[in-house]
Amino acid sequence: MPPIERIQIPHLLALLLAQGDRFGLQSKHLTTILGMISASDADLQASAVTFLGALARSHLAALQHEHIVRGSEILARGLRNAALSAASTKTGKVALVELDGSKCRDFFTVLNIAKTYTAEQAHHMHVFSVVLVWLRLCHTRPDPGLSVELKESLVEYCMRVLDQGMCKLPDDRPIPAADRMLLYAAIAEAVRVLDVLCSIDLTIAPRAGPAIKRVLTRTDLRHHVLFSALRFVLNHSAVAVFDLEAAAAACFGGPMRDKFGDSVVAAETLCFVLDNADALRRAGILSKYFPNLLKCIAWSPRTFFGEALELLPALMQPSNNVGRCHSILERPCVSTSLEMMASGDMAKMTAGSHMAGAFFNYILRDEGGFGGTIDRLSDLHAAFLPFAGSARTAAAAS
Repeated sequence: MPPIERIQIPHLLALLLAQGDRFGLQSKHLTTILGMISASDADLQASAVTFLGALARSHLAALQHEHIVRGSEILARGLRNAALSAASTKTGKVALVELDGSKCRDFFTVLNIAKTYTAEQAHHMHVFSVVLVWLRLCHTRPDPGLSVELKESLVEYCMRVLDQGMCKLPDDRPIPAADRMLLYAAIAEAVRVLDVLCSIDLTIAPRAGPAIKRVLTRTDLRHHVLFSALRFVLNHSAVAVFDLEAAAAACFGGPMRDKFGDSVVAAETLCFVLDNADALRRAGILSKYFPNLLKCIAWSPRTFFGEALELLPALMQPSNNVGRCHSILERPCVSTSLEMMASGDMAKMTAGSHMAGAFFNYILRDEGGFGGTIDRLSDLHAAFLPFAGSARTAAAAS
């Protein structure tokens, strides 16, 4: 066989990933591929790390215990070895800083900002991008093969990322949009990594608890970040002290009141609820915050029709069936109320009318707990009758 040129290796790895499992070639060549991650060639490192992450996600049978042990050691080195020194360019060294602009401290993470990164730092970020899927692979094995070195490196690393994520710029200036998206992604990934680590080693949960609580107190984070923290609390509240009610309120309470019209937030919320319905039901969160969940559906009834059908069985419980049925029947009124609130018609209707204000407070309530509906339902319907022709209201009613 002629020697393989370096430029061909990324293409061969892609072919090996797509078809190599048919002939047992993935496992046969994995030791060589793991060696590429430790090589000095940045392009080979990137291709090999990508291959390893894809293999852990979709081809578990190819990974033997010795591969997992060695892979864990290599990933641990990749996280630890990125230097704090800045990259050099023709115009001089490029500054490496924290999100707030201060000098980089402790050790390098994905949240350290520079215009140009060294190959070592780029490899470091690539390694962090596959760590979560690697941990999930370890968690599924009877013998995880997770080295103490990788476990401790990840705990220290994720705690530093969460600490970096809590920083604020001087004079309360907003973080630039590009850095803000990186911040959200890094915090969410760090929380998910800690979540899996705690499932593997329960002693980590009390150490990670304070950092998770700080994430839940931030009001400027995207909902998918908060949901990562809430999932951590749901999974590990038995071994660490968490205020589950405060965590649920941060995700489903008051903050949701003004975000029903954000299609991204609504989709993230409904997907999270459907993925974690059993845990949320056991914790009493669904029974308390279902009115806010129904607002997401009432604002976009056709978009989330499928999610609504999946969600309804999770909402229904013997102790609250009457209240849920009334809430479902009131959904057209919720759609109308949300439209009126968005257009300003609600403020006009409630001006000087305590009854109208009471109607809207009931229909747009954030929490459940009412056994039935209001006494003057006919008056409510009469007040909303002029808006019955709305397309959104008609879709909610159908």
